[in-house]
Amino acid sequence: MNSLQSIPSNHLNVVLPYPQVFKMFWSDPVLASRLGQCEKRLGHAARTLEARLSPTVTRERLDQALAHYAFGLTQPLYADREPAEQLDAIVSLMSKALPPGRVDQAIHSKQRHDERFSAACESLVRLGERDALAIIKSQIPPSSAGKQGTKSSDGAGAAEGTRK
Repeated sequence: MNSLQSIPSNHLNVVLPYPQVFKMFWSDPVLASRLGQCEKRLGHAARTLEARLSPTVTRERLDQALAHYAFGLTQPLYADREPAEQLDAIVSLMSKALPPGRVDQAIHSKQRHDERFSAACESLVRLGERDALAIIKSQIPPSSAGKQGTKSSDGAGAAEGTRK
C-alpha cells in the first residue's frame, strides 16, 4: 500500500522536536527550496479540500486526506532517506496547514475501511508524488535540462486532482 501506513510503526512515534526538524531540512538548500514549494502546494491542497469536501466529509477525514497528499508530496524527495526523516518532513509540512493536535491525529489515526475514501487517499498520494516531481523538474538548472531534454514544469497542482 502506498500510504502513511507504509511507514514502519516504530517510526510513527519518533518525531523530532520542530526546531531540530527545521535545522535538518534547511541545512540542505536544494531540499529547503523544494520543501518551500511543497509547503505552498500543501496549503493550496488544504484550502481546496476544505472548500470542496467540508460539507460531506468530517474534519478528521479531511485531515487524513491532506496527510496522504503530504505523504505523496514527500515521497520523491525522501526516496533515498530514512522513513523517520520523511515522517518528520510530513509533520513539518502539515504543521504549517493544521494545528499540532490535528497534525498528530491525522498522521497517527487509522483509516476505517471505506473503499471510496481509501481510493481518494490513494489518488491524493499519487497527486502529491506528481506535484513533487514537477517541483524537482522545475528546479533543474537550464543547462542540465537542455542536456536531458527535459522541460521545466509547474505541475498540475492539487486543485486539478480533486475535481475528479
